[in-house]
Amino acid sequence: KLSIKYNEKAEEILARFSEELLPYKEQLDTLRAQGIKLDNPVNISSPKQLGFLLYDVLKVGVIDKKSPRGTGEDILVKIDHPIVKTILEYRAVKKLIGTYIDKLPTCLESDGKIHCNFNQYGARTGRFSSSNPNLQNIPTRFDLGKQIRKVFKPEPGFVFVDADYSQIELRILAHMSKDPLFVDAFNNGDDIHT
Repeated sequence: KLSIKYNEKAEEILARFSEELLPYKEQLDTLRAQGIKLDNPVNISSPKQLGFLLYDVLKVGVIDKKSPRGTGEDILVKIDHPIVKTILEYRAVKKLIGTYIDKLPTCLESDGKIHCNFNQYGARTGRFSSSNPNLQNIPTRFDLGKQIRKVFKPEPGFVFVDADYSQIELRILAHMSKDPLFVDAFNNGDDIHT
């Protein structure tokens, strides 16, 4: 596991990542090998080849009528076959390495910090998003994701703040409709859905 000293700088931490990541890169190789133990090797990163593996070789059947040869995560989680777990793990580890481990060192600025962009209109849902790098979606289901999050720490005397526009659309609706029960629910801190 990555051990970080309190006063250690991000570039020092990131510089060690290549050594620390060897087990994860070996895990990728193992997962890739498990994914292609077939007569004809299959690149499980290729949706077309993965579709061939699932629907033509393993004959898992149609899972989603709208996407009969789909290979997205939403479809894979519905397939009851041991290779699917391997494929999902492979994708998750590969994404963490490609999106964060390889990219974070290139995002360090002259002050030794990583400054992401917050986009007010970046997401289709109307929520804030972050980019370059996206620091909102570092998954913590895997140990590697937790290790990546340890790179980010506040300077002495500062703290991280987690802010959320809780139920913003419903709050606007309550304000505009002036419905007394609706407004009271928010003013009293009630669970609006209950």
